[in-house]
Amino acid sequence: WDAKIIDNSINKKIFKNLESENINFKFFMKCMNKITLKFKEEKFIIRPHPFENINFYREKFGGLSNVKILNKSDVYYYIKNCKFVINSNCQTSLETSIMGKNFINISTKRFDRQSSIIHSLKKPSCSYKIIESEIKKNIKNRVTIDYNFLEISKLINNLKEKSYPKINQMILK
Repeated sequence: WDAKIIDNSINKKIFKNLESENINFKFFMKCMNKITLKFKEEKFIIRPHPFENINFYREKFGGLSNVKILNKSDVYYYIKNCKFVINSNCQTSLETSIMGKNFINISTKRFDRQSSIIHSLKKPSCSYKIIESEIKKNIKNRVTIDYNFLEISKLINNLKEKSYPKINQMILK
């Protein structure tokens, strides 16, 4: 398939976005595979989105003793207890920022409004060499960040639904 053969402009835009998402996801998975193999002494929790098939991640990473695949519980507890977060243009970047933790945003492209906000907090990492360097820095120093969480909180969709009660409490204090 090639977006050039689609004549409807709306469908063309959708197709281009899916194509770009696919490229980004493949890069993210390739990086996560390298990371989990390189940093065997570190523990990783891979927490798929609720709409993602958890078995896909179990098949990819299930054989690694330093990786757990979980998607139970509120994301707050995972963020609170981690050294840092690795994701790809995910709203978790915003929540991680509010909690003062550092995140590594693995991305090959720029996305929509929400992702541009994530990119304004931290430039996306699109090179494995840079990602590896950031991971080493975060493991060694436990980097904490002081973001303006009131500004960030306005952008979190799930806050309006109160799906993250602990983060909601932090913001409303």
